[in-house]
Amino acid sequence: MVILSAYTVETMPRGFGICSWPANSAKEAEALAKNLSVELADSPTYPNAFWVIGTKPIVKYYQGQRFDNRQTI
Repeated sequence: MVILSAYTVETMPRGFGICSWPANSAKEAEALAKNLSVELADSPTYPNAFWVIGTKPIVKYYQGQRFDNRQTI
């Protein structure tokens, strides 16, 4: 599936293809990534970070914490 948006939030769930959520701005995408990382922190389906993607990876969120795209979790 292709999502056309300025920004997306992406993660790799366990046992599925990449999941993406569209966003209209970087600020909206970061808020969405943070919220998803908190809401799904205990879900075994979403064990990985939620990435904010523009033209390239910007940041990632894991369990509500913000990480630079080059940092390891």
